[in-house]
Amino acid sequence: LLIAVLELGSVRRSDIDEAVLSSLLPSLRSLSVPDDDPHAPLLSPVSGPNDSDFEGNPLLGTVRAELAEMSTHAAALILSRSASTVEEEEALPGPATIDDIVAHAERDLQSDSPPVRARGVV
Repeated sequence: LLIAVLELGSVRRSDIDEAVLSSLLPSLRSLSVPDDDPHAPLLSPVSGPNDSDFEGNPLLGTVRAELAEMSTHAAALILSRSASTVEEEEALPGPATIDDIVAHAERDLQSDSPPVRARGVV
């Protein structure tokens, strides 16, 4: 649900909402750490601290891996909210002529950022 709210929700949120999202980061980190981390009780195996405990129950290992992946993804979404976008950095008016469009596409294609290069292709 958190990932859906972050991906489909508002780009801009109030400072209070952003603080709440940031407060989730420690919990998300504890859900996304490796098995041998003593600070991850929710990810600890039921019968012991080793992966060999999952030999009889591969579903438990899969669930733990999925939970770790979702937690990491949600944390990345929260942390990336404060990053500026290319559009904000450039703040250029849209190209007016065909020459301007081609020049803009050429600049995009030379970028180090894959999303910017993709925009140059389109």
